[in-house]
Formats: sequence, structure tokens, C-alpha cells
Amino acid sequence: MIPKILIAIVLICIQAISFAGEISERAAIMTEVKKGFEQEDFGLLERRYAEMNKNAERLPSGVFKSARMLYGLMAASAIPSDIRGSDDKQRKLQEEHWFAMEKKAERWRRAYPKSSLAPFTQSSAFIQHAYFFRGNRYASEVDPAMWKPFGEYIDRAFNVLVTPENQLIRDQAWYCALIRVAQYQSMEPAQFANLIEEASNKYPGYYEIYFFAADKLAPKWGGSLEAFEWLANLAVKKTQKTEGMALYTRLYWSIAQTDFHDDLLSQTGADWKKMRLGFDDIVKRYPSDWNLNYYAWFACMARDQSTLVRVFKQIGDNIDTTSLWTNPERLNRCRTLAKGEE
Repeated sequence: MIPKILIAIVLICIQAISFAGEISERAAIMTEVKKGFEQEDFGLLERRYAEMNKNAERLPSGVFKSARMLYGLMAASAIPSDIRGSDDKQRKLQEEHWFAMEKKAERWRRAYPKSSLAPFTQSSAFIQHAYFFRGNRYASEVDPAMWKPFGEYIDRAFNVLVTPENQLIRDQAWYCALIRVAQYQSMEPAQFANLIEEASNKYPGYYEIYFFAADKLAPKWGGSLEAFEWLANLAVKKTQKTEGMALYTRLYWSIAQTDFHDDLLSQTGADWKKMRLGFDDIVKRYPSDWNLNYYAWFACMARDQSTLVRVFKQIGDNIDTTSLWTNPERLNRCRTLAKGEE
């Protein structure tokens, strides 16, 4: 007879492996991108990005691997943890870091003039350099003298994307970079909407087109809940034949993680019926534990007992207690709801 403790250990390992696929693959892409940029192995990065796009490679959750490369490049040029202080010496080191990152990206752009990743990376470095002056304070708290250098670097972030040679390379990374810059510019709503229409017409199924746009339309950046709902419905309109309602769900899922958390459904215009349909479409194509655990979280948030029971049954023992259900009280509350004991 197998000892009970051994069975428990095996079950824990199975659970960890089941959910770890998503996390480990995301981490592997980030590591590969960071190493490639540090070592200036631009050829490797170009090849990997081309391969991922050509084969439409996805993670178990269904998100595109090439999109994770974009986030990896944004992170690769970030300020190292050992120079994040605010004294004069640290500030000097930080600005030297930005100059170095911008020059490295420029070398990449010159070596691969047809690249979209290189201007994406250089534009990202300019945006982060702009925040060196602005800081992360509320706009009303920013030193007025800092708005000028902030604006100058945002202009550089924009200009590197619209040089004659790069304006022709309007692929996914290029559009994502341009949409991201628009977040920091005083672009008119109609002009921004036209940009989203253009990008989504060309790459309707590329999630990050909508995710980067979501940042601009979020209330904290001067957007509105109505504008966000417009974006979510637009994403569905562009992708319904292949994705169903999935993009509606994925977009609200994205701002739940960054801004609203457990209050998403009570503080936004998110329609749970649409989200539930979207989750069903997601897990039908990508029945990963990552997606199922988040489905359960939202069903609990919506107090949708029947859906919660169904999804918990699909999850079985593969509960993610490492990143999502880290608060035992939340998990217990949702399990209680599923049992009808509330």
C-alpha cells in the first residue's frame, strides 16, 4: 500500500506542474529576451520573434508568445534594483543607464533597419527615461519644470516609430509601440479610435493591440469606463468568428489584475453574462489550469454559484495557491459559496 504522505506529495507535485507550465513558459521567454538584449544578440531576438509570429505560437492560456517578448523588452531596459534610490548619485547612475539603453537600441535599429522590435525597444526606453523626470506621482504633484523634459522624451519615443523606414513596417510590435506612446500624448479621442481601428483591421486577432489600447482608455489615464466598454466590444466585433466573446473577457480580466481586483464587477461596466460566455470560449480552446482558476475567481466575484460549482469541478485538485489563490480566506469564501453555505 502506498503511504498516504507519498500520495499527498505526488498530488502536490502534479498540481504544481499543471499550473507551472504557464508561469515557467512566461519566465523562460522573459529570461531569453533579457539575455539576448544584454548580450546584444539581436539576431536571436529577431529570429525568435519571426518564428513565434509565423507559427502563431501561444502559451497554454492562449496568449501569444511574441507578445510576451514585447513585455520582456520593456523589462530588459528597466532600471536595475541596485540603483533605484533617489539621492543625486543614484539619479546620475539612472540617467547614465537610460543613455546606455537608448544607444544599445539604436545599434540594434541600425543593424536591422527593417526591424520593428528595435524601434519598439528604443521607444520603450525613451518612455521610461521620460518617467525619470516625471516620476510616478499624480500629475498635480509633478514639479512643473519636469514636464518639459518629460514631453521631449515622449516626442523621441514617437519620432523613432515614424521615421520613413519604420513607418513602412507596420506589424504587431510597431502598432503596439505607437499605441503605447499615444497613452502619454494629448491625442484626441477620435484620432486614437482611428489608430485602434487601423491596427485591429490589420491584426484583428492580436490581443496586445487591445491590451495596449486598454491602458490609454482606463480611467486612471483620463479614459472612462464607457470608453473601455467600447474597446471591449470592438475587440469582440473584430474577433468573434474565431474567438467568440473571449476578447471581452480578456480585456476586463486585464484591468482586474492591474486596477480593480475583486471590485471589477461592482466598479466597472463589465457585463458578467458576456464575461462568462467569453470564459467558456477561452477554456473551450485553451482549457489550461491558469484559465480555469481565473474563471473560478471571476465567477466567485460575480456570486455565480452554478458556474463556480461547474468550474471548480473542472479544476479538481489543480488549485493555484502560488499566484492567484494566495489568500486562503478568499479561496475558502469561494468554496463556501460553491457549496451554497452562504
